[in-house]
Amino acid sequence: MVAAAAVAGLLIGPALAALTHTVPVGGPVFTRGFGRGAPAGRRRIVVIGAATAATFAVLAAAIGAEAALPAFLFIGAVGVVLAVIDAEHHRLPDRVVRPAYLIGGTLLLVAAIVTSDVGSWLRAMAAAAAVFAAFFLLALISPDGLGFGDVKLGGLLGMYLGWLGWGYVLLGVVTGFLAGTAVALALVAVRRASLRTPVPFGPALLVGALVAVAAGPQLLSAYGG
Repeated sequence: MVAAAAVAGLLIGPALAALTHTVPVGGPVFTRGFGRGAPAGRRRIVVIGAATAATFAVLAAAIGAEAALPAFLFIGAVGVVLAVIDAEHHRLPDRVVRPAYLIGGTLLLVAAIVTSDVGSWLRAMAAAAAVFAAFFLLALISPDGLGFGDVKLGGLLGMYLGWLGWGYVLLGVVTGFLAGTAVALALVAVRRASLRTPVPFGPALLVGALVAVAAGPQLLSAYGG
């Protein structure tokens, strides 16, 4: 199953690479040759394909053959696109984030119905609202440190982490902030940025969420979560 997920990631990699090229400039999402990666270059297609394959493999290993796996693979693909766009353009486009809420919430609802576990879906919705509200407050307090795109991404990731449990929500958010801080300090240390240089926070949030999903059971067990 993990190998199959990795292959699926490789297959959709070109389409995701195309999105990272067209979405930031406001162009049509589905261009001619979209499935082959056009208009993205070969290097971008290869790198994003490899990143998607690795992400899918990690998620498949963590979630297993569960009804929620398609939902997590979906957010894995969305996460790769958003991480690349935010790193390059310091933006988390609504054209990607907003549909991801609807599609992701629907996929998780289907999983809840299939498994007769509506409680997990309700917890996911509550976690999405809680993380969104917390990030919104932080953005109001420090708008230079957290953008509204990060607020919306936080709510989206909170939804998925909430499906797994409240401990995963806390772990994912804390890990994301630690990763973001580490990257910022590293850039300052190598003189690639100053303390006032804007650093994209989306990739760090996505890495934090992935770490929580992949290593959550071990980390939460170790700390009694």
